[in-house]
Amino acid sequence: MNGYSLIIFVKSYCFVFVKIVTSRVVMFHTLSSKFRQMVILLALFAVVLPAQTESSFSGGDGTEASPYQISTVADLQQLATDINSGIPYTDKFFKLTKNLDLSSVCGKDVNGKEVSWAPIGTHGVETGYTPFEGHFDGNNHTISNLYINSENDYLGLFGLLRNGSISNLGVINSSVSGTGSYTRYIGGVCGYNDRGSISNSYNTGSVSSSDSYVGGVCGYNDGGTISNSYNNGSVSGKVSAGGVCGNNDSGTINNSYNSGNISGIGRNVGGVFIGGVCGQNTGTIKNSYNNGSVIGIDEIGGVCGRNDKGTIETCYNSGSVTGDGSYIGGVCGDNCGGTINNNYNSGSVSGAGNVGSVCGRNYEEGTVSNSYYDKQMSPIGGIEGNDDTENNVVGKLTSEMIGTSIFSDANWVTADNMYPRLKGIDTTAVAIVSATPIFLTNEETSFETSLAVRRHFTVGTGNNITWSSQQNKVSINGSAVTLIENGTDTLVCTLGSVTKLIALNVTDMLTKIEYIMINTASSSKYTLFPSHVTAGFYIDLGTEKGFVVIYNLDGKQMQMENVSGRQYIDISGYAQGLYIVKANGKSWKITKQ
Repeated sequence: MNGYSLIIFVKSYCFVFVKIVTSRVVMFHTLSSKFRQMVILLALFAVVLPAQTESSFSGGDGTEASPYQISTVADLQQLATDINSGIPYTDKFFKLTKNLDLSSVCGKDVNGKEVSWAPIGTHGVETGYTPFEGHFDGNNHTISNLYINSENDYLGLFGLLRNGSISNLGVINSSVSGTGSYTRYIGGVCGYNDRGSISNSYNTGSVSSSDSYVGGVCGYNDGGTISNSYNNGSVSGKVSAGGVCGNNDSGTINNSYNSGNISGIGRNVGGVFIGGVCGQNTGTIKNSYNNGSVIGIDEIGGVCGRNDKGTIETCYNSGSVTGDGSYIGGVCGDNCGGTINNNYNSGSVSGAGNVGSVCGRNYEEGTVSNSYYDKQMSPIGGIEGNDDTENNVVGKLTSEMIGTSIFSDANWVTADNMYPRLKGIDTTAVAIVSATPIFLTNEETSFETSLAVRRHFTVGTGNNITWSSQQNKVSINGSAVTLIENGTDTLVCTLGSVTKLIALNVTDMLTKIEYIMINTASSSKYTLFPSHVTAGFYIDLGTEKGFVVIYNLDGKQMQMENVSGRQYIDISGYAQGLYIVKANGKSWKITKQ
């Protein structure tokens, strides 16, 4: 029995005793001394102890027309205190009137102590079931420096939401950590959503759990709705971790995305929806995408880790997906009797077993259809390493994925030299970065290792996108990427503060840049002149014969001539740029002007 229920219980019995006293005075005098003392004390208790009522906050009366005003940190604390004392504020309305900074009341060092925020709404042995059942409008304001480090369940700014709503709210620069061996239901905005609604809300801080059901926005969505929301903070958990939601249990996730990095140390880890968007789904995920990296062991997916008889529709993944175990997929890791339709993957995918560029495993009469993948970014087959042409689950070249090539329905926004984006959430920096491709040459399609690159390539630079290299195995000049030496590298696509990482492996270069290490003049045996030409050049093999082969910087053979002695080579039809000439074991570089 919680505190509020106890007060009502005691006051009710006081009322009964007082009624007896006031209506039967003679009987009162016949009572024993001890019994009379108890009646008097209880009567006084009923008079002195005030009823627990709703707080006034900074204004408003809790109606939709005049919502309670949350204007101070003390107001927000009072709401948590009231809810956790048993006042659910059912169908009452709240509005945040300005940005609030919680650093004065929670953090690693508050007056020399570590203090965790008390979530608004909870469920525990000591506290009982005390959900928030009202409607909280963040009014497009933020709450910063939320700090929770606890072994309890139901952690987040809101711990437990039931049949209520949270809207227009940002949780920024926060840290929410569940540290108990079995800590569950952890989210940046809300730990557990029981048939409520979370909309137009986001999280930018870190969220972690040593156990299960952890999400950037919401840990567990039980029959509720999450819409127009996003996460760009890091999320980590052992079971069911996702960028937007850890577990979507018969609920709906719509028009939402993740750009944070998602990691898991156990099963059922995906990224929005982790897998990227959602870790585990038995409901519906639609019109959502993931741009963050997703790393785990088993059942790892770009959009969803495990889809258990749920629906994933009109979604995409552009982040890298990596699993050390089995059932790893670009859109979904493991589809158990669910429906996956109208999706695509443009991110790299790798795993130990049951790996697919769209879905790692499809079983129990699950359906995967009309879903595509960029086979130059993830050349491993659509479902468990194989395409399904009958259901239109196939790989395409990057050039075939951009524009209106794969989707033309009203749910998608298309543009030249960009992957499709989702209508309504297409203009953010995250959406633009997620849809910006790299353009490998068409020959780069047949390698076992994801993104094993052997030829120079280009990158998309529209919309003020910039690129950089972390390990300098390649050189980037505008849109042109030149291979320098074998090894692993990470390309960083950047727009403002938003980034996308693309890991690649430069290997067995067909465009080895020997021209950096050779003379442009030639040797005592052979001569090529001039090195800067407008129409052609002379090559002199002396008394020998041989084939002269010309390559562009992508390794493409442009021309081959059988030369004897001295001969003029016409390249007047070539585009301006640098070319490599090889003959009898010698190499030169020439510049076509």
